[in-house]
Amino acid sequence: SSQRPTLCTPSRDLSPHFFTVMALSQQEKNVRLEAESWQDKMKAGLNHSLAIVQEQAQKGYEVTKERVNTYRAGQELLDKGGEAAETAIRGKMMAKVAVGHSEELVTRARVAKETLEETVRCLRSAHQSAENLPEGVTGVSSFAELAEAYEAKATLYKMLLETLEDDKELPKPPLMTPAEEDAALLLQIQDGYKQTKTRVAQGAELLRKNTVETGNIFTSQCLGSSSVCV
Repeated sequence: SSQRPTLCTPSRDLSPHFFTVMALSQQEKNVRLEAESWQDKMKAGLNHSLAIVQEQAQKGYEVTKERVNTYRAGQELLDKGGEAAETAIRGKMMAKVAVGHSEELVTRARVAKETLEETVRCLRSAHQSAENLPEGVTGVSSFAELAEAYEAKATLYKMLLETLEDDKELPKPPLMTPAEEDAALLLQIQDGYKQTKTRVAQGAELLRKNTVETGNIFTSQCLGSSSVCV
């Protein structure tokens, strides 16, 4: 008769240990997969961020290049056009400033009128209840006179606003091309440089005169409106 193969039977139950090892092996595999996935996400995120930075850098370069070209175009306008171009650009600049000042004047006049009217109401109310005020509050006796003065000024502002609002609005200032705007900026820089140079020259001349007259550079004279004393 054929012999049956002998089965290898463990002396004790190994199933708990076996499944524990299998579970740990699967857990390590999961951790490894998660780590690889995290690394892939990090790489993707870095690549995306790098792409954004490169895109922004390219846009910044293009904008800067465009502004430089516009600046050159503005300088070219002034160089080729000479005094006539400068006068035309200044005319556009001043038109824009004039419209802005006009609009600001109306706004400030309206605010001043409303503030004066509110002040008049407060002063008169306080004057009427002066007898109820404590001893430490002073000057209330002049409130009635102040209210009349403020009311008169508010009336003037009201008349001014009625005149300004009934008048035709100023037409919008002429439009300026980017090259003209840069030319205007160049003129503003030029004007500021000339003013600074003039003030420095005036201060130096005053200092020279004081030194010659007194023989002492440390005097009590001040350099014009800049209030720099030497």
